[in-house]
Amino acid sequence: MRREQDLLSGTALAVFRLNGHFLGVADELARPAGLTAARWQVLGAVLADPLPVAGIARAMGIIRQSVQRIADLLVDEGLAEYAPNPAHRRAKLVYANLDADWLDRMREALAR
Repeated sequence: MRREQDLLSGTALAVFRLNGHFLGVADELARPAGLTAARWQVLGAVLADPLPVAGIARAMGIIRQSVQRIADLLVDEGLAEYAPNPAHRRAKLVYANLDADWLDRMREALAR
């Protein structure tokens, strides 16, 4: 039993380190477009369809409070907007609000 716990713990720690490396690479990729990995993650969740903050958090496996903070920043920067949610009065929908110039910059940044 102890060996299985050690294996599981070692695997979890390796996954956490890999996630840290992945986020570092994502930050590098997103930087030319003026984003961080976290902002890219939230925007990516709503590119196809708007979602409430809680829906973004569930889809991305992160806590709602973190998504709320990032969504508020994206709205302040004009990259996203809140809109009424017909399914829930208080949980507004987050929409991506990306213009063609911004999308072109992001495509160029990812092509490098």
